[in-house]
Amino acid sequence: MRFLWPAALLLLLLVPVLAVRARRLAPPSLRFPGAAGLRDLPRSLRSRLAFLPRALVLGALALAAVALARPQTGIAEETGTSLGVDIVLALDISSSMRAEDFAPANRLAAAKEVLEDFIDRRTEDRLGAVAFARNAVTLSPLTLDHGVLTDRLREVDIGDIADGTAIGNAIAAAVNRLDGSEAESRVIVLLTDGVSNAGEIHPLTAAGLARTRGIRVYTVGAGSERGGRMVMRRPDGSLDVRTAPGIDEEMLTEVADATGGRYFRARDSEGLRAVYEEIDALERTEIQAPTWTSWSDDGPVLAGWAAALLFSGMALGATVLRTAP
Repeated sequence: MRFLWPAALLLLLLVPVLAVRARRLAPPSLRFPGAAGLRDLPRSLRSRLAFLPRALVLGALALAAVALARPQTGIAEETGTSLGVDIVLALDISSSMRAEDFAPANRLAAAKEVLEDFIDRRTEDRLGAVAFARNAVTLSPLTLDHGVLTDRLREVDIGDIADGTAIGNAIAAAVNRLDGSEAESRVIVLLTDGVSNAGEIHPLTAAGLARTRGIRVYTVGAGSERGGRMVMRRPDGSLDVRTAPGIDEEMLTEVADATGGRYFRARDSEGLRAVYEEIDALERTEIQAPTWTSWSDDGPVLAGWAAALLFSGMALGATVLRTAP
């Protein structure tokens, strides 16, 4: 609690002065010979409450003085901690993500499911997303509206971008999404299942760009040891069954090492989930959240009570508790 104008409390010193003065200025009493005999007579309720009008008026004056001091009560929030991480998720949507070695359907379906769980756990962080194949496109800028981000990830699919694997372009696009971020930690998590074979920017060049901006890159290689079967439809309607190409683990490791991140290999859906759970545990940066106080002004309420007491005292003194000499 605090007082906005504490000097007004000095007016409370006038209350006892007015009480003494009012007593001295009380109307004279009737002189009655042999008044000692009247002391033994029982007092009526009215005579017992004769002091009440004056007490109510003095109480009203005291409350008015406190109301003028503008008392305020506040609800203070405890200083706590929150996470200060901005993360961009880069997702490969090239044709090889059709490979069926990841449950429930293919690599892309498994990746979307794991990414959605990852997003749900990062409730205090700003997240963004980039999808890439031959080029890289932004699915969502950094946002705290994780529902919108999840919807965008659910909608993106293989074929939305011309086929290819532009890992360098994907990293550069993610770096641009983090440009201007003032978060304690800035991170790119890139998932791919292939070899960089498209794009104008080499992956290591993009990694150097991320390093100069203080951005860590975690790379995730998704694919089983034996490769995955891809079923594709030819223009004539017949099916084309292929085996997904391998992963350039050496390059992905170099990209991660150059930025202070790590490379992870996921060979199945459970492994992929474990990878993102580990990244989630690694990227937990606590920052102090400021303490703030919301104040409510109690002065008007006290002024209302003062007015009520004053009116009550004056009304009682002029009616049922009126005294006369």
